[in-house]
Amino acid sequence: MVYAVKNMLMDQLTTHLQQMLITNVDDETRANVVREGKLQQDPSPTSGINVLIYSETEEDPDVIAEKGEMRGIVSPVHEVGGGTFYYYRFRIKFDMHFIGQSGDDGRSESRRRAYIVVARTKHAIRTLQMPTHPDTGSLADDFGEMAILVSVDEHDIRPSGGQNRFIWRGWMDFGFLIENLAT
Repeated sequence: MVYAVKNMLMDQLTTHLQQMLITNVDDETRANVVREGKLQQDPSPTSGINVLIYSETEEDPDVIAEKGEMRGIVSPVHEVGGGTFYYYRFRIKFDMHFIGQSGDDGRSESRRRAYIVVARTKHAIRTLQMPTHPDTGSLADDFGEMAILVSVDEHDIRPSGGQNRFIWRGWMDFGFLIENLAT
């Protein structure tokens, strides 16, 4: 089978986030759904915490990395004899429903839970092991590209909802510095 680094990253990222946000969590901040792409269902009031992973952002597409252009990365990306570098971008969307809470205590508790989910997600991304080729075990895909660094760029999360329904929605942008060894 042929593998591209962006697919390797999405597979590794999905598995790692499911482990860190579902399997390893045994409290009220445990995610119900961690998956790539859209939810594919109505996020009903009982849907809990949904974390959706997208392999690009419309506002900030994948780019060839040029010195001084990359947010969050403060090292030179070109050197004599070096390869070509790209920045592959990803976005996570959060949809968190905290039902059954009321008043100021509910408001504070939903905020506490939402920020824990965001902090846990950021930590999971930063601790992700760079993926390896499933057949060869190499860091490089079949086209000579490999991920060498991850950077969480920015995020935003905001409350909404109605009476006794605290809903938090937001996003987190992050990217991987990719080196193309074939150039």
